[in-house]
Formats: sequence, structure tokens, C-alpha cells
Amino acid sequence: MELMDKTFDLFRYKIYKITNLTTNEGFVGFSKHPAKRIYEHLGNTKDHGSILLKAAVRVLGRDHFVSAVVDGANTLEEAKHLTAFYIERFRTLMPLGYNLKYSGMENKFNGGGRAKLTEEQVVAIFYDDRSRKVISAEFGISLSSISEIKNRKKWTYITLHLKR
Repeated sequence: MELMDKTFDLFRYKIYKITNLTTNEGFVGFSKHPAKRIYEHLGNTKDHGSILLKAAVRVLGRDHFVSAVVDGANTLEEAKHLTAFYIERFRTLMPLGYNLKYSGMENKFNGGGRAKLTEEQVVAIFYDDRSRKVISAEFGISLSSISEIKNRKKWTYITLHLKR
């Protein structure tokens, strides 16, 4: 269910919140076209959105989520600032919610960009039923790294929310 308030039509950017009705966990983002962006987050698109939010939608279904525009901004910098403000206000930063970072900032959890894997690859490894040896060869990482991902000892901020 989506709520797009006409109050924010005057703003170039809209800040929106998506809420899981089952757990009350949330995600805050901004977009010039929030209805489209929210659809990308909650839909089956592979290229867009929080991987944690997508994992929750996959498990619970889209009907367990609601969305609303909560504010608006006229500049990109203002949108980033307001998004960070609402991430704090609604407590949606991982592990309490689905935001992995504050808007427009480097991911707080990925070690500053030194990782060999993307977050999407970690999710793929977690759900991959093939042997660890085959997975290791495909992704170019050690067998122990595969085991640590599957056992939630590495990349925990992602794997913690994934359901088997």
C-alpha cells in the first residue's frame, strides 16, 4: 500500500519511508519519483533497492509493507540531509531497520569499500545450495569465507535478516 501525499508535490525530491507491518522495521530513502522508487524496492527488480528490504519482502510478501512520503526537499544536498535525519528519527539504520547507510554516504558496514564481494553476491552465496567448493571457485573467495557467510559469521549485517 502506498500513500503519496499531495502536500509534497511542490518539492523536487520526496523523502519516503517503507514500513514492515509485521516487525515495524523500516527503510527511508528519497527520490524525484517516489512511487516508482518504492515499487523498485518492493517489486521483483534486481537492480534497485535495499537487499535487506528485498529479502524481507521475499519472505513476507509485499502486502506486509506500507509506504508514505514524509517530507520534501528542493536540492540534492537537502534531500540527503533530510533522509539521514529521518533514518535517525525512525531508527531504520541496520540492525534496527533496512538502511545500510545514511543517504549519500559510504556504507557504514562494508569496511570502506575494501570488500571483494558485493552485498548482492553475499545474499546469492547465502542462498546458494551448491557445494562450497563450487561457490568458492565461482566467486573467487576461500572455502572458509563461504562457510562464514553461510554461518552468519561474516557479513552479519546482511545475513542476520535472511531466512533460510
